[in-house]
Formats: sequence, structure tokens, C-alpha cells
Amino acid sequence: MNLQDHLKSGGEFGFDDRLRRPCSKIVCADGFQVSVQASNTHYCTPRNNEGPYTEVELGYLSRKATVSDYETLADYADNGSIYVFVPIGLVEAVLEAHGGVDWTATIKEKKE
Repeated sequence: MNLQDHLKSGGEFGFDDRLRRPCSKIVCADGFQVSVQASNTHYCTPRNNEGPYTEVELGYLSRKATVSDYETLADYADNGSIYVFVPIGLVEAVLEAHGGVDWTATIKEKKE
């Protein structure tokens, strides 16, 4: 799995195929967690349900986020807890700084 695949993993709501369920939080090797979302209802580019995405929406960064993560993401802060139109390369760099994505834990997060 990769980040682009994860962004499409939310699945559609049964009552409206224009809406997509949120993806599970991403869990990194060091325990850092973040919600990374992209769809026609999120602050992303393109703003659709197909991708591939060049900018995404982040939220709910875990307390294990480093100060440098917040400084790096500060330019994209919308209201302090949501980061909008964040370049996918920056997201990948933040995830790598936390040891990379633990896909097993991320998939388990989705099932719970």
C-alpha cells in the first residue's frame, strides 16, 4: 500500500456515492498518528474522489508530533488543528521523519 492508495480507502457511503468515508488515521513506526484525507469534500487538489492527489488535508496530529513538524506545517494551518492543501511531498517527508508508515497498524486502525 502507498499513500495514494490509502487516500482512496475510505469507501463510499451507501446512501450517496458522491461522498466518501474518511480514511483511517495513519500510524507511523514511532507511534505518531495523523489523519490524512482527500476527496471532493476535503481541502485537497484535485478536489475529487479519484486523485492522484498533489495536496491533501491533515488533522488530528498525535501528541507525539515533533516541534519541527508543526513549524513545517504552520503555513498550511487553517484553524490550529487542520492543515489544508498540504503538498503530498511534505506529508511523505513528515511520515518518513517518524520512521515511515506502519501499514499493518494503519490497517488495524481502520478495522477498530
